[in-house]
Amino acid sequence: MDHSSPACLTTTEAAAQQAKVLAAITTDNVDDRHYVASHLSCPRYALEALVQDASAKVRAAVAGNPNSPAHLLETLAADEDRTVRMYVGQHPNTPVATLVKLSSDNHADAIFSVSSVASNPNCTVTMLEVLAKDARWEVREAVVENPTTPAYLRDAMASDDNQDVRARVAIHTADQEVLARLSKDPDGLVRMYTSQNSACAVELMRQLAMDKEWAIRAGVACNKNCPATLLSILANDSDARVRCAVVKNPNCTDEILGLLVTDTDDKVRDCIVQRHDCPQAILSFMANDRDPLIRSHVAIHYSTPIVTQLQMACFDVDEDVREDAKTYLQSLPQAIWPKVVASGTSLSKPISDAAGPHLGDALLRRGLADVYQFIQSAELTLQLYQTASQDMTVHNTVSASPPRLRM
Repeated sequence: MDHSSPACLTTTEAAAQQAKVLAAITTDNVDDRHYVASHLSCPRYALEALVQDASAKVRAAVAGNPNSPAHLLETLAADEDRTVRMYVGQHPNTPVATLVKLSSDNHADAIFSVSSVASNPNCTVTMLEVLAKDARWEVREAVVENPTTPAYLRDAMASDDNQDVRARVAIHTADQEVLARLSKDPDGLVRMYTSQNSACAVELMRQLAMDKEWAIRAGVACNKNCPATLLSILANDSDARVRCAVVKNPNCTDEILGLLVTDTDDKVRDCIVQRHDCPQAILSFMANDRDPLIRSHVAIHYSTPIVTQLQMACFDVDEDVREDAKTYLQSLPQAIWPKVVASGTSLSKPISDAAGPHLGDALLRRGLADVYQFIQSAELTLQLYQTASQDMTVHNTVSASPPRLRM
C-alpha cells in the first residue's frame, strides 16, 4: 500500500490509489485483505468495508488497527470471534460504554475479551473495582497490570488467593507494608518479584538475601537499589547464578569485581568482562584467563588496553582469541595509533617487559601488516615532532644567549 499522504497526491494519483485499495479489499485473497486492514495508512472507507469481512482474521486486523474509529469498534465488540473481541477490549479508541458491555461478555471464551478490558487504561475505577473481584485469576491479574489501577486497589490484591496475581502486585507496589507481607509469601515467585522491586527497603532486601531459594537471593542481587555493602555479601553466595547477578548490578564496585576475577565458575568471570564499564586493570588481568571464550570477550572489549590486545593478537595460544583480537585491532581508526605510540609502544621493542620478539616482527608474523604500518607511521610522526621540538629548543637557547662584547 502506498504510504503517500492523500494531501500530497494529485487528483489522478488519489483516484489510482483508491482504485488499488478497492481492488485489494475485494480480492479473494485473505492475506491481501488482512494486509490492508492492518496497515496504518488504511483509509477510513476501507476499514468500514472490511469490518463485515467474512474472515475473522481480517476483522481482527480492523479491530487492532490503531486508526479504527469508535463506531467500528462498537460493532466489532459483538463479534463471535474471541480474537476480534479481545482486540476491541484493549483498543484505546473503544468507548467506555463498549468496555462495560465487553466486561460482561458471556461467551464460552470470554476470558480473552474480559482480560483485555481489564488491562485497558480507559477502564473506569468502578469497572476495575468490579473486575478485581472476578472469579478468573487472569482477569484479576490484568487489573493489577493496568497502569491506571489505583494503588489502594492494587495493594489490596496482595491478599489474592492466586500466586500469579500476588506476584504481579509484588512487581508494581511501592507500599512497604505490602512488600514486607509479600516477602514472607509461601510462593517463591512472589518473593522473587518482591526482591527485585526497586521500592524494596534495604532492611527487607537483607532479609530476602538470606532466603533459601537462589532465585530470591539473585533477585536481591539484581535489584537496582541494592547497596554495595549487601552486594559484597552476596558475592560470596554459594550459587554461581547469584554471583553473576551481583556482577551485573550497576552498583557492583571495582573492589567486588576484583574479588570475583578468580571465581571458580566460568560464567561469573565472563559476566565480569562483559560489563561495559569493566576496569582496564581487570581486563588486562583476565586476558590470561584459562577460558578462551572469556579471553575472546576481553580481546574485543573497547576498554581493554590496546597493548593487551596486541599481546593477545600475537601470542594467545587459542587461534579464535588471536583472530578476535586481530579483527578488533584492524577495526580501530588510524587516529588512535599516535596515542598508543606516545605511551611507549614501539615496533622495535618487545611487546612486553619480558624478553621476546619485537612487536613489529610479531605483527607481521600474524598477518597484521596494516596495524604495523599504522604504528610505523605514528612512530615516524612522533620522531619528526621530537626532532622539530629539539631544533626549536636549540634555536631558542642560541637566541637567548647574550652578545659577546668586542674589545
